[in-house]
Amino acid sequence: MILSAGSTSWIGIGAVPPSSINVDIIVTAGEALTSGDCVYVSDGSGGLVAGNVYKADADFAYASTTPVIGFAVTDIASGQQGTMRINGQITLTGPFTPGSLYYVGQTAGAITATSPLLSRVVGQADTTTDLIITANATTINYSSDQNILAVQVYS
Repeated sequence: MILSAGSTSWIGIGAVPPSSINVDIIVTAGEALTSGDCVYVSDGSGGLVAGNVYKADADFAYASTTPVIGFAVTDIASGQQGTMRINGQITLTGPFTPGSLYYVGQTAGAITATSPLLSRVVGQADTTTDLIITANATTINYSSDQNILAVQVYS
Protein backbone atom coordinates (compact mmCIF):
# COMPACT_ATOMS: atom_id res chain seq x y z
CA MET A 1 0.00 0.00 0.00
CA ILE A 2 1.30 3.44 -0.88
CA LEU A 3 0.08 6.43 1.11
CA SER A 4 0.47 10.03 0.16
CA ALA A 5 1.65 12.65 2.62
CA GLY A 6 -0.96 13.53 5.23
CA SER A 7 -3.10 10.42 4.70
CA THR A 8 -4.02 7.90 7.38
CA SER A 9 -4.26 4.13 7.15
CA TRP A 10 -6.59 2.18 9.47
CA ILE A 11 -5.42 -1.33 8.59
CA GLY A 12 -6.39 -3.99 11.11
CA ILE A 13 -8.57 -1.72 13.21
CA GLY A 14 -12.11 -3.01 13.54
CA ALA A 15 -15.23 -1.08 14.38
CA VAL A 16 -15.70 0.09 17.95
CA PRO A 17 -18.06 -2.36 19.66
CA PRO A 18 -21.27 -0.97 21.17
CA SER A 19 -21.13 -0.22 24.87
CA SER A 20 -23.62 0.23 27.64
CA ILE A 21 -23.95 3.47 29.51
CA ASN A 22 -25.97 1.86 32.28
CA VAL A 23 -24.61 1.65 35.80
CA ASP A 24 -26.34 -1.04 37.86
CA ILE A 25 -25.59 -1.94 41.47
CA ILE A 26 -26.69 -4.87 43.64
CA VAL A 27 -28.81 -3.72 46.59
CA THR A 28 -30.95 -5.16 49.38
CA ALA A 29 -34.60 -4.12 49.36
CA GLY A 30 -35.99 -2.79 52.63
CA GLU A 31 -39.51 -3.29 51.29
CA ALA A 32 -41.08 -5.04 48.30
CA LEU A 33 -40.06 -3.18 45.12
CA THR A 34 -41.55 -3.41 41.66
CA SER A 35 -39.53 -3.07 38.47
CA GLY A 36 -39.46 0.63 37.56
CA ASP A 37 -39.93 1.94 41.11
CA CYS A 38 -37.89 5.06 41.84
CA VAL A 39 -35.76 4.05 44.84
CA TYR A 40 -33.08 5.42 47.16
CA VAL A 41 -30.39 4.05 49.46
CA SER A 42 -31.40 4.78 53.06
CA ASP A 43 -29.10 6.45 55.57
CA GLY A 44 -31.26 5.05 58.40
CA SER A 45 -33.55 8.08 58.73
CA GLY A 46 -37.23 7.50 59.42
CA GLY A 47 -36.51 4.33 61.40
CA LEU A 48 -35.40 2.47 58.25
CA VAL A 49 -32.37 0.19 57.86
CA ALA A 50 -29.29 2.08 56.67
CA GLY A 51 -27.93 0.69 53.41
CA ASN A 52 -31.21 -0.87 52.33
CA VAL A 53 -33.18 0.46 49.36
CA TYR A 54 -36.69 1.89 49.68
CA LYS A 55 -39.22 3.62 47.40
CA ALA A 56 -38.35 7.29 46.96
CA ASP A 57 -41.05 9.72 48.15
CA ALA A 58 -40.99 13.53 47.82
CA ASP A 59 -43.09 13.84 51.00
CA PHE A 60 -39.97 13.10 53.07
CA ALA A 61 -36.57 14.81 52.67
CA TYR A 62 -34.74 11.62 53.66
CA ALA A 63 -36.59 9.68 50.95
CA SER A 64 -36.11 12.16 48.11
CA THR A 65 -32.94 14.19 48.58
CA THR A 66 -30.45 11.51 49.65
CA PRO A 67 -27.30 11.11 47.57
CA VAL A 68 -28.08 7.87 45.72
CA ILE A 69 -31.36 7.56 43.79
CA GLY A 70 -32.18 5.19 40.95
CA PHE A 71 -34.69 2.65 39.70
CA ALA A 72 -35.41 -0.99 40.51
CA VAL A 73 -34.52 -2.94 37.35
CA THR A 74 -36.57 -5.98 38.37
CA ASP A 75 -39.06 -6.86 41.11
CA ILE A 76 -37.24 -7.33 44.44
CA ALA A 77 -38.84 -8.95 47.49
CA SER A 78 -38.30 -7.29 50.87
CA GLY A 79 -35.01 -8.44 52.40
CA GLN A 80 -33.75 -9.84 49.09
CA GLN A 81 -31.01 -8.60 46.78
CA GLY A 82 -31.69 -7.16 43.36
CA THR A 83 -30.49 -4.62 40.82
CA MET A 84 -30.80 -0.85 41.04
CA ARG A 85 -29.88 1.36 38.05
CA ILE A 86 -28.23 4.60 39.20
CA ASN A 87 -27.10 6.01 35.85
CA GLY A 88 -27.85 5.40 32.21
CA GLN A 89 -31.15 4.79 30.51
CA ILE A 90 -34.20 2.87 31.65
CA THR A 91 -37.44 1.95 29.92
CA LEU A 92 -40.49 2.67 32.06
CA THR A 93 -44.23 2.83 31.63
CA GLY A 94 -44.86 6.23 30.10
CA PRO A 95 -45.95 8.14 28.43
CA PHE A 96 -43.20 10.68 28.95
CA THR A 97 -42.71 13.92 27.09
CA PRO A 98 -39.34 13.78 25.33
CA GLY A 99 -37.05 16.51 26.65
CA SER A 100 -38.97 16.96 29.91
CA LEU A 101 -37.41 16.59 33.35
CA TYR A 102 -38.89 14.13 35.85
CA TYR A 103 -38.71 14.31 39.64
CA VAL A 104 -39.19 12.03 42.65
CA GLY A 105 -42.98 11.92 43.07
CA GLN A 106 -45.14 12.34 46.16
CA THR A 107 -46.39 8.78 45.76
CA ALA A 108 -43.82 6.27 47.02
CA GLY A 109 -41.84 4.84 44.09
CA ALA A 110 -43.39 7.15 41.49
CA ILE A 111 -41.95 9.99 39.42
CA THR A 112 -43.64 13.15 38.19
CA ALA A 113 -43.12 15.90 35.62
CA THR A 114 -44.25 18.48 38.20
CA SER A 115 -41.55 19.62 40.63
CA PRO A 116 -42.75 18.96 44.21
CA LEU A 117 -41.69 21.03 47.25
CA LEU A 118 -38.88 18.57 48.08
CA SER A 119 -37.62 18.55 44.51
CA ARG A 120 -35.09 16.06 43.17
CA VAL A 121 -34.58 15.58 39.43
CA VAL A 122 -34.21 11.89 38.59
CA GLY A 123 -33.93 12.10 34.84
CA GLN A 124 -34.90 13.49 31.49
CA ALA A 125 -37.09 11.71 28.95
CA ASP A 126 -35.54 11.06 25.56
CA THR A 127 -38.54 9.10 24.21
CA THR A 128 -42.10 8.47 25.36
CA THR A 129 -40.93 5.39 27.32
CA ASP A 130 -37.23 5.98 28.09
CA LEU A 131 -35.67 8.06 30.82
CA ILE A 132 -32.02 9.09 31.02
CA ILE A 133 -31.13 8.88 34.71
CA THR A 134 -29.40 12.08 35.88
CA ALA A 135 -30.07 11.93 39.64
CA ASN A 136 -26.48 11.03 40.48
CA ALA A 137 -24.70 13.24 37.96
CA THR A 138 -21.23 14.45 38.86
CA THR A 139 -19.51 17.54 37.49
CA ILE A 140 -15.74 17.92 37.56
CA ASN A 141 -14.22 21.37 37.10
CA TYR A 142 -10.52 21.97 36.58
CA SER A 143 -8.77 25.31 36.54
CA SER A 144 -5.21 25.19 35.25
CA ASP A 145 -4.54 28.83 36.23
CA GLN A 146 -4.99 28.05 39.91
CA ASN A 147 -4.24 24.34 39.76
CA ILE A 148 -7.56 23.56 41.48
CA LEU A 149 -9.69 20.52 40.90
CA ALA A 150 -13.29 20.77 42.14
CA VAL A 151 -15.74 17.91 42.13
CA GLN A 152 -19.42 18.63 42.68
CA VAL A 153 -22.03 15.95 43.13
CA TYR A 154 -25.58 17.04 42.41
CA SER A 155 -28.19 15.66 44.72
